[in-house]
Amino acid sequence: MFAQMKIFNILLVINLLCSGALFAQTPFCGFDKIKNSMLESSPEMQMKEEQMNLAIYESIIQNKNVRNTGGTLIIPIVFHIMHNNGPENIADSVVVNALTELNLRFQNAAPYFDSTGNPVNIQFCMASVDPLGNPTNGITRTVTPLTNIVNGTDDAMMKSLNRWAPLLYCNVWVVNSIDGDAAGYASYPTGAGSATDGIVIEFPYLTNSHVLTHEAGHYFALLHTFGFICNNYNCLLNGDLVCDTPPDTSAFGNPCGWNSCSSDTQDTTGLSPFLTDVIELPNYMDYTSCPLSFTNGQAQRMEMALMMYRSLLLNSNGCGTNPGQAIPVAGFSFAVGACDNGTVTFNDSLSVDAISSEWDFNNDGLFEVAGSNFNYTFPATGTYLVTQRAIGLGGIDTTSQLVFVRKGTTPNYPITFPSTLIDTLLVCAGDTLTFTGDPSGTSWLWSTGDTTSTISIVASNSIPIQLTMTDSTGFVWTTTCTPAAIEVYPNDVPVITTNDTVGYYCAGDLLTLQIVNPIPGLYTWQVYNIATGWFNTGDHSYSYSYYPDPTNGSQFYVTYSNPAGCNYNSNTITVQPQAIPFLSGVPLFVNGLTLNYPSNNAQYQWYNYNTPIPGANSNFYTVTSTGCYWLKAWNSNFPACDAYTDSVCFEFTGIEELTNDFSISPNPANELVTISGWENSTAAITYQVWKTDGKKAAAGEIKNKTEFTLNCTSWTAGIYILEINNGNKIIRRKVVVE
Repeated sequence: MFAQMKIFNILLVINLLCSGALFAQTPFCGFDKIKNSMLESSPEMQMKEEQMNLAIYESIIQNKNVRNTGGTLIIPIVFHIMHNNGPENIADSVVVNALTELNLRFQNAAPYFDSTGNPVNIQFCMASVDPLGNPTNGITRTVTPLTNIVNGTDDAMMKSLNRWAPLLYCNVWVVNSIDGDAAGYASYPTGAGSATDGIVIEFPYLTNSHVLTHEAGHYFALLHTFGFICNNYNCLLNGDLVCDTPPDTSAFGNPCGWNSCSSDTQDTTGLSPFLTDVIELPNYMDYTSCPLSFTNGQAQRMEMALMMYRSLLLNSNGCGTNPGQAIPVAGFSFAVGACDNGTVTFNDSLSVDAISSEWDFNNDGLFEVAGSNFNYTFPATGTYLVTQRAIGLGGIDTTSQLVFVRKGTTPNYPITFPSTLIDTLLVCAGDTLTFTGDPSGTSWLWSTGDTTSTISIVASNSIPIQLTMTDSTGFVWTTTCTPAAIEVYPNDVPVITTNDTVGYYCAGDLLTLQIVNPIPGLYTWQVYNIATGWFNTGDHSYSYSYYPDPTNGSQFYVTYSNPAGCNYNSNTITVQPQAIPFLSGVPLFVNGLTLNYPSNNAQYQWYNYNTPIPGANSNFYTVTSTGCYWLKAWNSNFPACDAYTDSVCFEFTGIEELTNDFSISPNPANELVTISGWENSTAAITYQVWKTDGKKAAAGEIKNKTEFTLNCTSWTAGIYILEINNGNKIIRRKVVVE
C-alpha cells in the first residue's frame, strides 16, 4: 500500500525545498508495513518467506545468475472495477491503456525505455476466459461502498465480492480510495492463492503512473530497494536481496544523484557488479521522479518467483491458451470440534482435479476463505449451508453441505464470564467469588460439587472451576476445553520493624527497616519528614535503609500490591533521632597543656591512648605526660548517643627512658622498622602507632613472636609513638620517620 510518509528529517526537508519538492507528487508504498504486520502476526508466514528467499537464493547460485531463456512468460490478468457510481467507474479503454503501459514498462520499451533498464520476460494478457470457462473481456464491475478501503476488514470483504481464482489469475482491484493517502498495495508470493492475493490500486494511478508496475514487482517478490542498513556482505541475502541494486537506507534523496550507503563493493560473493561505489540507480521499486526501470537482478528474481511460486498462472486457461484441461469435481469433509465452541475443520481432499478451494460459510455468495485444510469458527449455534468452490485448471465446480454447530454465548460457556476467555482469576484470599452458569439450563454440576446455577466461594486456595450443564434440548455442555482456575494471593497486611536495640536512635545513625512478613507481591517504601512531606522512594526491596532527619524526624511505611489487586499499607514507624553532644571527629581546643571542647549538658570522659583517664570527667583536661588525648561525650538520658573528638598528642622529655624492654631498628626509619626484644608469650600482644598530631598510622596483634616489622613507606615524615600492650604492662617508644 502506498502511504504518505509522515516523518521527515531536517536534511530531507531542506533537500525537498532545494529540489522544488519533486517527491511531493510521488506516490508512496506501504507494502513494507502490510507485510511486516503479517509476519508479526503469523510465524508460519515468516517461515514461508524465509524458505522462499532461500530457495530463490539457491536457484540463482546454482544457475550462476543466468536469466530465463525459455521465452516470454505470459499470465492472465483481470481488472475488477469496484465502484459506487463515482469517478472510479472508469471506462474499459482506461483499463486497456493501463495494461498496455504495464507491459511496455516490463519490456523496458518506449516511451518508458531507460538505458540502464532491463526487460522482464513476463507479460500480462487481458483474461479472455473466466474461471467458469466463459468468454470475458477481462474486466468486471461491482457496485459497492467498499470502493473506499479503510482497513484490512474492508480489503477482505471487498475482494470476496469479486475474486477470480488467485492461483490462475492476477487479480487487480481498482478502487476509489485507500486510507492514508495511499495509491495501491500488493500481496507477496508467499500468499499465493489466498483470499486476498492480488493488487489493489486507486483509479487515478492506473495510467500515466508507475504504481501498477511497482505493485506488480511486489507481486513477483521484489522488495523496496531502500530502507535497509548498509551491510552488503552478501548481496543475495542483504538489503533487497538483489545484487545489482546498490545498498540504500533512504527512500528519498536528490533526484538521480543520491547515495546513502558507501558499501557497494563490500560484497564478497563475486555476484555484485559494482567495482566502485555508485549512486542509487533510478528504479521502479524506489521512490524517485527519475527515469524508471528494472535491473537484470530484479528481472531474474521476478521470473524465478513466477516459475517457483506462481507457476499455476502459466498453466491457466485465462488467456485461452491452455484449453481442454480437466474440470474439477468439488467434494469436502468436515469435523465439528469437540469443544462446542463453533469451530469446524474443513478439508477438500474429496475433490477431484482441484488445485484450490474457496468457501462461503453463510450462503451470501461471498467466498471469504481460500484454502484446502483449515479451521473455521462460526459465530453462534445453528445450521449453516457451507459451499465449496473447487477451482481447477479446467474450470470451477461447487458443492454444498449443511453443517450444524453448537457454540456457547461466551468463551467459557456454560459459565457466563465476560466475552473474553478467562483462564485464571487472580483474587485475594478471603474474597467472595460468585460464579453463574447459564440460567436457561436444566441442571448444573460444578467441580465444587454444587448443583445450583449460581455458586459462591470464599477464596482460600488455588482451585480449578469447571461446570457441566444440561440445556433444555438435553445437550450436555462442559468447560473441559476452557476450564477456569482461581489463583489466590495472600492478603497479609505487611508489618515493618526497625533495627533499634536500645529504644531510640541517635542523630547520624543509619536506620534499617525490614518487612517482618514478606509474601509475593510488590512492596514500595514511603518516607515522610517535614521538609519533604511524603514521598515514594521507588525502593521495592524487603528492607530499606535511611538516615532520619534529626531536626524534623521521619516516618515510614510500606505499600503492598499484587496482580490480584490486593492493596495494603503497613504500620507506620515514627523516628525522632536524639541529638549527640557534637559531631564525632571535631578538633579539640588547645591552650598550652590544657585541652577542652565547649560542650554543655553532657557527660564526659578523657582518654589517653584508648585508656580512660580516672577522674577526667569534665569538658577540659590538663596534660601531664606523653600521650595522645581525646574526649568522649554522651547524652545522659541517651547514653548510646555518644561522640568522640579528634585526638591531640604530646611528647615530654624522657620518653626514651620509659623502658628498655625492646628495641626499634632502624630509628630513624624510612621504609621498614623492626621491633624486637621482649619475652615470647602465648598471650596476644597488641600494638598501635600514633603520629603526634593524633592520627593513627598502624595497629595490630602479634602472638608467639619476639619481633615484628612495620612498613612505614606510606607514613609522612615526623615523630610517631609506638605503644605495645601485653595485658599487664603498656610500653611506649618514639619512632622517627624521615
